[in-house]
Amino acid sequence: MIAMLMVLCNHSQEPTHLTMMVDALAQALGDALGGPYSPARLAVSTLSAEVSLAMIEAVRHASGISFFIATALVFVFYVLTRRSPWPAAFGALNVWVNLPLFDPTTGCDAVARLRRDAWLNELFGCLLIFLLPALGGYLPLAAPGMSYDAPLVVISTLAVWAFFPVSNITCGVAISRVSDLIKTERRHTHAQAKAVQTA
Repeated sequence: MIAMLMVLCNHSQEPTHLTMMVDALAQALGDALGGPYSPARLAVSTLSAEVSLAMIEAVRHASGISFFIATALVFVFYVLTRRSPWPAAFGALNVWVNLPLFDPTTGCDAVARLRRDAWLNELFGCLLIFLLPALGGYLPLAAPGMSYDAPLVVISTLAVWAFFPVSNITCGVAISRVSDLIKTERRHTHAQAKAVQTA
């Protein structure tokens, strides 16, 4: 994501064939994902009135490509966790190592708690997609003397905007996968115990 944003921002300074392709892709994604109530539109709406029209277009295109990459990463991570034996591919899952803050011996059922934590992480990640640009309009996103005209500010701001929601959503997907594995193992153990009783 950072590499794509760097190439995109470099297009206005030193255009090459690579930057032209990335710029065309960013324009297409910015136009496709810049509809009403979209994160890309929200990111543009937080810009001040002094920002030039060219910079608004650059931020819209950069936010579109950031949002697309973030969505693609979540989708690929979800498919890989569902199609692969992870995290049980390397033996039994050690809950104490992989979930150090989770105590399966306290509270309600462990599977229900894991599902709740997964749902909360995914919900919070989806909310962050919209909250971070909204908060950005009230927080100083750049150091004194810097503005959105600086490519470093655009790259760092949009990378942070995409990173935190993706990290929360993928965390929720991973926790959901662990809960499914525990549920499957319980069902398998119950079936074995029932078979022993009837034998």
